[in-house]
Amino acid sequence: MAESPEAVFVTLFECDRCGARVAFDAVRCDRCDAGLGYVPEQHRLRVLHDGSEPAVLFDTTAGATWWRCLNAAWGCNWMVAADDGGTWCRSCRLTRGRPDVDRTDAIEVWMRAEGEKRRLVHQLELLGLQVEARTDQTPNGLVFDLVHVPGEP
Repeated sequence: MAESPEAVFVTLFECDRCGARVAFDAVRCDRCDAGLGYVPEQHRLRVLHDGSEPAVLFDTTAGATWWRCLNAAWGCNWMVAADDGGTWCRSCRLTRGRPDVDRTDAIEVWMRAEGEKRRLVHQLELLGLQVEARTDQTPNGLVFDLVHVPGEP
């Protein structure tokens, strides 16, 4: 039986350690307190390494290592493959610029918009749509200009 389009958007995530349900944007499991990171290549949240570096995920089955996105301090829970050579996740690479960190009102709005953009990118990829960032090599790629005008929604 074919999955309905609505079912694609109701992805349930769970903690690899204890099996508890966790939110898409979770950075910690509410039940076992494990650190979590979203691995876009796997479309799932994974438990991070319990060692001295809490932002690392080692996958012994796949022989891969991931790091937290550089925007983790601003709410991004996505992981970047260590061999990728980048510092930002696939979703954060789609945004050109970000507000000045001294503009707390703009940072707050930007963080919410980035969270919704991550959800959108996740859903587009689940639908099988290729999400490519705009670069010199891919001039028709996707880019987001998130602009904040004080006093406006």
